[in-house]
Amino acid sequence: MTDQQALVALQHHEREDGSGYPYGKSSEEIAYFSKIVAVADVFHTMVSERVYKKSIPLYKVLQEIYQRAFGLFDPVIVQCFIINLMNRMIGDSVLLSDGKVARIVMIHPDDLINPLVESEGQYYDLRWSKNRIMDFGPVTKINTGLAYCDKSI
Repeated sequence: MTDQQALVALQHHEREDGSGYPYGKSSEEIAYFSKIVAVADVFHTMVSERVYKKSIPLYKVLQEIYQRAFGLFDPVIVQCFIINLMNRMIGDSVLLSDGKVARIVMIHPDDLINPLVESEGQYYDLRWSKNRIMDFGPVTKINTGLAYCDKSI
């Protein structure tokens, strides 16, 4: 194991606001790769079923991580993570709060988790619609392999 791998393993529970563990480090005190693993670890934990908890629906996980981009996580890393996931879901189906199944058409750069969707020839901009995504539809297949994302985003 390299020193960097050991550092990532040690720090991946630290949080930007200093609320993490084991040392309560914050922001610049946390290694960049530890910040990446922190987001991936939380994502994996939330979407995975365990003997002591059920998995959380993917969309709710993305909402939660997105909402915590400022505070717990590095916002640039969260943005990169969510952009990569959501872009892979363009064309996939989602279940809307009105019970309709819609297809993701476009991701808005200013609101990554409220895309433009289409259902039965009608388009809904979820940034402004009363409709919300409840979950990803039954035909959704998600490739969670993440592409490279520049730190300068």
